[in-house]
Amino acid sequence: MSARRCEMGPLAAALPNRSQTLLLRTCLLPRDAAKASWEEWLRGTPRPKDTLREVTSGFKRLLALLGYRLRLDDIEAPPEVRAYLRASRVREHLRSERVRELCRDALRALSAAGVPAIVLRGVMAAETLYPDPALRHCHDLDLMIAPERMDTAGRTLEKVGYSRVAAHVWRHSSGFPLSIQHALFRVAELEAGAHDIASDTVSGTVAGVPATLLSPCANLLHLCGHAATTGSHLSPTWAADAWFLLNRHPKIPWERVVEWCTRGPLALPMAVTLGYLVRQLGATAPPDVLGAIEDVASGRPRREAWFAALRSVEGRPMALLRASRGIDRCRAFIYLARRATGFLEIR
Repeated sequence: MSARRCEMGPLAAALPNRSQTLLLRTCLLPRDAAKASWEEWLRGTPRPKDTLREVTSGFKRLLALLGYRLRLDDIEAPPEVRAYLRASRVREHLRSERVRELCRDALRALSAAGVPAIVLRGVMAAETLYPDPALRHCHDLDLMIAPERMDTAGRTLEKVGYSRVAAHVWRHSSGFPLSIQHALFRVAELEAGAHDIASDTVSGTVAGVPATLLSPCANLLHLCGHAATTGSHLSPTWAADAWFLLNRHPKIPWERVVEWCTRGPLALPMAVTLGYLVRQLGATAPPDVLGAIEDVASGRPRREAWFAALRSVEGRPMALLRASRGIDRCRAFIYLARRATGFLEIR
């Protein structure tokens, strides 16, 4: 098993670092393990409050969940940290109420205009996976809408206070962004075969209104595949999202996960991210399933890992180099240079 993980070194650069992993364990594991992880994080963090506040630490979106777990399990924290987490809880609660209101207006308007939209990632997770939506920091609303419905979607969003600021981004007058995408993955290589995943949907409720969501199986593939390709190291909430999904849907059809990994290019990202969830965060997945995915991944062309790794370390090229050894380090220099010249097709 360790040999397989070594073979996928480049993608490991996208995983949460040690400090982030300790906080994720504090947020997700049973009390004794959570307490031990929290105490270890404090021992290795001279200024915990300042570290939690650092934008580049990736902790901001975990603050509400962290405060919730420390209170729930009565785990001690330094007074200044408790005060900071208390203030963060109030901010996130107010923010969540406003975000839910904006999402409700947008989804109602699109539904009335006959524009099918799939709610993805952050808002989906907050509304359907977490104990309380306010525990999951959401900075935008991600929707998947067919290209042929874009004109209607744009006109509809303008009627409820949004204006277009980029090719696929609208911004509400309040500043809240809404992103529309036509593909599940930003790396063209991973999008191969994703149509079947995007068509595997279920009906649900988001912000109190009917909504279309990916099925739990498709959502797991999307969360893990997306995490491995979009700078997830700077935003480790994907791991909490996927952990809550597995916790809430223990009877996920694993045979479909393996099937999608076998016939498409998702095996490498899934082997790395699902392996992290199981080994570091105690997520529940059948051992034979993870082994099967790793077997498939180990036989795939290594270039598939590079397309994902390049995207995952956006803005952090040294992370890719540090995760590479031997000839892989030479590949890293070459791929980074090719990417810088716009040669690689990365959305």
